[in-house]
Amino acid sequence: MLWCLLVVGFALKILLSLTMQYFKSDESVGERSTVIVTCFSYLLVAMMVLIVDEQKLEIGLDRAYDSFNKSAAAFLETQGLDSKGPASKLVLKFFLALWCALIGALFTFPGLRMAKMHWDCLRYCSENNVLKLLLNMSFASPFVAVLLWIKPVARDYLTSRVFTGMTGPLMSDSAFESMRLLFVVAAVVLRLALMPVYLQAYLNMAYYRLEEQKKEAGRITNIELQKKIAAVFYYLCVVTLQYVAPLLLCLYFTFIFKTLGGYSWLGMFKDVPEYSVGSEQTPGRSPLVENGSIQDTAQQFSLALDSLKQANFHC
Repeated sequence: MLWCLLVVGFALKILLSLTMQYFKSDESVGERSTVIVTCFSYLLVAMMVLIVDEQKLEIGLDRAYDSFNKSAAAFLETQGLDSKGPASKLVLKFFLALWCALIGALFTFPGLRMAKMHWDCLRYCSENNVLKLLLNMSFASPFVAVLLWIKPVARDYLTSRVFTGMTGPLMSDSAFESMRLLFVVAAVVLRLALMPVYLQAYLNMAYYRLEEQKKEAGRITNIELQKKIAAVFYYLCVVTLQYVAPLLLCLYFTFIFKTLGGYSWLGMFKDVPEYSVGSEQTPGRSPLVENGSIQDTAQQFSLALDSLKQANFHC
C-alpha cells in the first residue's frame, strides 16, 4: 500500500511539474488558457457525476462516507468525547470534485498528445490490420472501463440477468469485481506494449516538418532548420512522461482500490466473500487518554468539527 502511494505521488508530481511549465513561460498563453478551461470543465462534469444516484453509477461514495462517519464517531466516543462525525457529505463531494478537476487539468495535454499520436499511428499502419486492431482496442479501453462502473450497463447485465437457456447469471459478484480489475490492468499493459509504436509516430514528425519546409517559400539557415528538427527529439522525454505517468496512475490506483476494497484477482475462478467496509472492530480506548493534554486537544478537535458542521449547515 505504501509503495502504491509513493508511485502515485511521484506520478502526480511529474504531471504537475510539466503542467506548471505552461504557467511559468510568457509564450504559453494558449496552453495556459487550455489548462484553465479544462480544469473548470472537469469540475463541472465531476459535480454532475457526483449527484448521480448510486444505483446508476458505482462510485461507492455513500457507503464509504457512512463507514468513515461511523468509525470517526466511534473513535471519538471511545476517547470520551461526544461527536456526530466529520463534516457533511456535500463538503466531501465538493472537495472530491476539486480533486477530479485537478486530475483532469493534469491530463489535458497528455490526452491531446495521445490523440495526435494515435491518429498518426493509424495512418502509418494502414496496411497492418492486426496492429490497427490493437491500436483501436487500446484507444477505446478507457471508455469500456468507464462503462464497467455503470450499474445498469455492466453489473445488472452480467450478474443479475438470467438469459434464455441458462440457470443463473453469467458472473457472480466476486467474478465481476475481479473482471473489472483485470480489465484495467490489461488495458494498461496493452498501452505500455504499444508505447514504441506511439513514440515512433511522434518521432516521424521530424520528417514531416522537413517535408513541409521544402514546400514553403523563402530561405532558412541550416542552424534554424537543425533546431526545428532537433526540437522534436529533445521533446521526446516530455512525451514519454506524458504517456507513462497517466498509465502508472491508473494502474496503481487500481492496486489501491483492490487492496482497500478487499477484492481478489482470482474472483473469476472461485467465490470470494464480499469485504464489508464497516466490519472492522471498534477501536479500543487508547492508554493516552490518561494524559490531560491529549484529552484537551481531542476536545478542541471535536469542538472544531462541530463548529464546521454547523457552519456548513447554515450555508
